[in-house]
Amino acid sequence: MEDQPGETLNIYRMPIASPVFLSAYSSYSAKHPEDTVQIFTHTPIGVSKALRSGVADAGLISDDPDTWIELDYCTKVIESDPFCAVVAKGHPLSRKKEITMRDLIGHRILNAGQSLSSFSRGTKKAHEELLAKLRMFKCEPINFSNEETRIFQLRAGLGVDLLSKSAAREMYPDMPHIELIDFESDLDVFLVWNKDTENPALESFAELIPEVE
Repeated sequence: MEDQPGETLNIYRMPIASPVFLSAYSSYSAKHPEDTVQIFTHTPIGVSKALRSGVADAGLISDDPDTWIELDYCTKVIESDPFCAVVAKGHPLSRKKEITMRDLIGHRILNAGQSLSSFSRGTKKAHEELLAKLRMFKCEPINFSNEETRIFQLRAGLGVDLLSKSAAREMYPDMPHIELIDFESDLDVFLVWNKDTENPALESFAELIPEVE
């Protein structure tokens, strides 16, 4: 990397997909071909450690930005990140564009609770609220000892996964994503960085991301 001209921008991200971020990445690469923007995928804790150590110039997160603002980070919201239902093609719900929580009655819910860190406070709160709503309709989520089994159950058409839209794009880009019209959360996709970050490429990159009203 020392032999390459231009700046290097290191961005650590959660395993999420954001069309707005991808567009900014593409635009930056076209405008600054001499620079290198490197992307690394990690957990929220991993993103935080990379930011604190200076390994990462910025992070891409899905959660409540206030959690990071309270820790004295700078943030810029890219887009809202609502929850959705994901099912396999051929599942009884697969032809629907939107559903209510009541529509989940009688279906196997494969993922409604997660072990989340303090850096996922907003996501944890959303999952707790989602679980409470499911129980109102007598829908009890099914727990698995490992994530791979849950994913295979979903792809085999044996249930419904409930997760944020950005995570659904990343994990299940080939499967139907159904809007949950009566469940709202305060999750956002946002860029986060240290206030004392001096990499000039970060400012140029952030400017390509439109403000969210």
